[in-house]
Order: sequence, then structure tokens, then C-alpha cells
Amino acid sequence: MELMKERRDRLQRGEPVRAQLDRQPQAFRPSPNAQRFELPPEFYNLTAEELKKEQQQRTELVEKNAMLRTKAMREKEEQRERRKYNYTLVRLRLPDGNLLQATFYAWDRLPVLFEFVRESLVDGWQPFEIIAPGGQKLQESEEVTLVECNLVPAALLTFAWDAAVQADIAAAGGKSPTLLKPELLENIQTLS
Repeated sequence: MELMKERRDRLQRGEPVRAQLDRQPQAFRPSPNAQRFELPPEFYNLTAEELKKEQQQRTELVEKNAMLRTKAMREKEEQRERRKYNYTLVRLRLPDGNLLQATFYAWDRLPVLFEFVRESLVDGWQPFEIIAPGGQKLQESEEVTLVECNLVPAALLTFAWDAAVQADIAAAGGKSPTLLKPELLENIQTLS
């Protein structure tokens, strides 16, 4: 009984342990079938049901936008939408065709993403760019969250080395054969 009391006291005095997110970094190589990706022409033809659903969604959107709302009401609705997700899955398309995948908190800021990418690269010291869907270049110096960048609940980003530095390296005759660190390449999987 004395031992139980001692352990209870130790637990009560202790600091709470904060859970830490496991980013679960993974590397993927594209499937050979991805090169021959073809859709039949009927894929692009919408059925009557799909057209009705699309029309209904557009009607709801028009009604929502036509309704007079204050700025506070719009911001409150945006906040509600943002709080839907706690995590985001980010895939980064690399120049060699491979993908780097990791999980982030939705409220993580861009420097956290850049630091993760830097730690995953063999040559993490070289300047690089991350390009979001739509061609928007993400800036490491921006203190905005992944939610604010519309990278939630998942995003496919594009990685590119800084063109000026790559030109200098190519002129000097140097080139790194691999992008990702060996520990990531050991467990690389093929996407199906």
C-alpha cells in the first residue's frame, strides 16, 4: 500500500507529458503505370445525376454568397472551417520523380515545413523552393500556417532547387546523385 501511495504522489508531482506528432516521413517512387495514365473519353462525360449534384452545389454557393453577412460572420465561418482539421498530409514531388510524404499539424507554420524538408535532404544546405498548387511559391520567411496556405487536409507540393545555385554547381561540374537521405531511401515504397 505504501508503494502505491508513493507512486501516486510521484505521478501527481510530475509534469504533464505533451504528445509529440510523429511526422511519419516516407519516400515513394511513382508507379511505372503512372507514365501511361490514360482515361477513356467517357470519363469526361457527366451523368445526369452528376450534373444535378453540381448544379445544386453551385446554387447553394450562390445563395450563400448572396446572403448579406458581416465581416465578423464571414470570419467566424472561416474559423469554423479551419478548425475541422487538426492534421495535414503533405506530399512533396521531387525533381527525380520521387515523393516525400509527412504529416504536420494544420496550424504548423511554413518554417516548420521547410525545416523538415531541409532535414530530409542530402544537400539540405542548398537553397530551394516549394511550389504550392496553382504555382504559388511558398516563402520560408512567412509566418503563416498551413491552413492559411490552403494546404489542409492534404496537399501535393513541388520541390525545386534554386536555379542560380544549380547553374553554378553544374558549371563547376558537380551534381549530387540522390536528393533524399539514405535512411529515407532504405524504406522507399512504390505507389500503386
